[in-house]
Amino acid sequence: ARGGGGSGSGRSASGAMAAKDKAESRKRDSEAVKEQQQQEEEEPSTKTRAAKRAKREAREATKAKEEALARKAKQQAALDYLRLWKDDKDNWKFKTLLEKWVVRNAFDRKLLPKTAFGQHFVPYAKSMGRGVRNRLCKAAHEIVESVEQGGQHTLQDRIAALEAERDKLMAGEAEADAPADKILALEQEIKMTRASYKRAKTLLAEVPHDAQGAEAAAVTEA
Repeated sequence: ARGGGGSGSGRSASGAMAAKDKAESRKRDSEAVKEQQQQEEEEPSTKTRAAKRAKREAREATKAKEEALARKAKQQAALDYLRLWKDDKDNWKFKTLLEKWVVRNAFDRKLLPKTAFGQHFVPYAKSMGRGVRNRLCKAAHEIVESVEQGGQHTLQDRIAALEAERDKLMAGEAEADAPADKILALEQEIKMTRASYKRAKTLLAEVPHDAQGAEAAAVTEA
């Protein structure tokens, strides 16, 4: 009798373990199903976000391209405006917005090329109204002063300082990653500084304006 009871107890314990294993297996299966469902639910959301991001980037790229084309068209219109004033006055017509553009960009060698500045803009600037000429020459004086700093420095001093900074960065290329963007920025600053200074001196010397104080001294060529 005792032997039979032991056998029944063993079967009961074995059955309980089997039931426990089955319950744990069902739990794992249930969790796996839930995880798969969650992944399936998240996947469309991820795809949707990616699609929206792609559309946004495409819109931004299109907008940037359109803005670049508009800037190029405005530049060309301004250059044509100056050329007509100089070479074909019969077909030239005063346009406030284009005059504002050429005055605002007079010192930028990229927007107003060298030939357009010297042959077209300088003569045009002499014919502008007194107030516009004074504002233009005030900007020119500020450019000269930023370089000369009250007569203590020259353009050569400023260029030499920029070149030394550039050369220092270039010398460090072998020891670390080359700061190409900084070197390029300095190269552009050197060119822009030289061009804008020379243009400022030209305008101060040739365009009639109300010179006062230190500005009067800036009219004299270095």
